Amino acid sequence: MDLHDLGLTYGSDKASTHAFTYEYDKRLKHLRNEKIDFLEIGIWQGGSLQMWHEYFPNAIIHAADLHDYSALNSTRVITHIANQEKEEDLRSLPKNFDVILDDGGHTMLQQQLTLKVLFIDHLKSGGLFILEDLHTSGPAYAGSHGSTAANNTLQLLNDLKTGTLTEYNKYYISKEDFNAIKEQIKEIEIINLGEHHITSVIKKK
Repeated sequence: MDLHDLGLTYGSDKASTHAFTYEYDKRLKHLRNEKIDFLEIGIWQGGSLQMWHEYFPNAIIHAADLHDYSALNSTRVITHIANQEKEEDLRSLPKNFDVILDDGGHTMLQQQLTLKVLFIDHLKSGGLFILEDLHTSGPAYAGSHGSTAANNTLQLLNDLKTGTLTEYNKYYISKEDFNAIKEQIKEIEIINLGEHHITSVIKKK
């Protein structure tokens, strides 16, 4: 089965709600049978974990969450406890991943801190960083996810695409962090499948 069918089979909202799986399949299928290391932030009900485990039959699948999901561990699945809002937790995760996917809490702080730490220090050269559910950057999510016109993650990614930091921004990363991330980016794709269905794929040099 392709990634979308697997997502539907295991109840992942990446397939059933957002249809991100169609886009991910295009960008990941060349890795499908490779011996890669994959990390997803956010486990929730474990559907995506099962999907990735079957999609990448030769990969080691890592997943991190605030809660203990060690009952899901197996020979190819390793779970970790980590808080996206704590830089020390993120830094404690393993390194040298081929693919990192952030499907965690989706707040501006969580997304930007995770991008800063994991993209720079935990992703291999040539690796892919997927940052999804960027619809939370919209004004409707100011209360629940902390988005404003000056600090939202979607705008940060557009700044990284252009290479120019928005003046008077209030991002959760410094100018030095911005430049460090920018220097390691080969390409940024922002994939907009509708108002509540926005994801991105960032390729590292």
